[in-house]
Amino acid sequence: MHRFIADIIVVGAGPAGLCIAADLAKRGCSVGIVTRDDQLSWPNTYGTWADEIAGTLLEDCVADRWANTEIALETGNVKSLGRSYVRMDNANCLQTLSSLLQEHGTPMESGGVVSLEHDDFGTTLRLTSGETVRGKLVIDATGTGQFTLKSGPAPSLFQYAVGWRVDGEHPYAVDTMRLMDFSSDGVHGSSEAPSFLYAMPLDGGVFVEETTLITNAEPDMDELTRRLEARLARDGVTGSRRGQVETVRVPMNTPMPDLSQRVVAFGAAAAMIHPATGYSFGRTAKTSGPLADVLVAALADGGSPETIAELAYAMLWSEDTVLADELLRFGARFLTTLNTRQTRRFFRAFFSTSRESWVAYLRGDLPAGELATVMLAVFKASPANMRLRMMWTGAELKTAVSAFRSLNRTRRSA
Repeated sequence: MHRFIADIIVVGAGPAGLCIAADLAKRGCSVGIVTRDDQLSWPNTYGTWADEIAGTLLEDCVADRWANTEIALETGNVKSLGRSYVRMDNANCLQTLSSLLQEHGTPMESGGVVSLEHDDFGTTLRLTSGETVRGKLVIDATGTGQFTLKSGPAPSLFQYAVGWRVDGEHPYAVDTMRLMDFSSDGVHGSSEAPSFLYAMPLDGGVFVEETTLITNAEPDMDELTRRLEARLARDGVTGSRRGQVETVRVPMNTPMPDLSQRVVAFGAAAAMIHPATGYSFGRTAKTSGPLADVLVAALADGGSPETIAELAYAMLWSEDTVLADELLRFGARFLTTLNTRQTRRFFRAFFSTSRESWVAYLRGDLPAGELATVMLAVFKASPANMRLRMMWTGAELKTAVSAFRSLNRTRRSA
């Protein structure tokens, strides 16, 4: 006998899974969670723009906040971006979401999911314990998309990072987060593949990472570690490491979910990682509420599982959103062709555009026509040899034509 636990079952209890479950519960929806681990834990360090979590369930779950961010393209060449940045308090996030779920009586099943079996009325989940549970709809928030049908090949572009916390003196302004430091003096040659310092000044120390923005090559993590140690020594960072070394591997060109399937993917499982920056936390938190609204309304209308999933994907991945994502993926492919010197030139052009332009690009939720306008502004601001490289990289013809049409529609409606 299968045990019915909720109308919507969320598989996975990372940021995506708990956010969508909590937003559904808050709206009075019958929701349950299946998670592999008995104890909820988010081991990674999550940083995001402060404005991207405004109005979400996690708006106040902040460990550190910096009034400003800055980038350094070369030694002594520091540019202020004037945008607030935060480091999430993982324990606070978990407590906030868990308390909301408990308040609404959300059941949580421990154990992995072995398989899903769909029928006309819902889905049966077979757990590693051998037990079977049922719900009307399944949301896959497993990160890798364990139960999500993909519409393309496995990711081939990745962002890698290695980092740790240092307790002690450092030269970074305490009220400013250093988002990207591409200076390479004393670290590596400017004709080599780029990596940058990501530095969060903390009380009594600093959290640092050496990061490859995006690459299609297998990285040498020992080389990343060497670069970070050389950079810290050059900058005069002293003190001792605290805690474990943190390593990061973010798939950048994750395949889109098959939009006709019964399982609703969310978060990284739904390819919601920004293809050119690797950010996903803010977008996930911000999209969770609107997706919950769609799901609750569809359930109230008595829609079939197929209809509910179709409406969810129409909200997550409209035709225009898919096109915008293709444009961002073109930008990601272009970045893989650049060495350190060329990367500096690109970001010099990128951040010379209007604040509205680069903020919108980094946010990653622009309509395709507006995104094409931003990309055109970056193209115009780039030196001639960089423009030729952009043209050589090339977007697919159908993407370029569709973007041009969206751009014209945007201009006509302005």
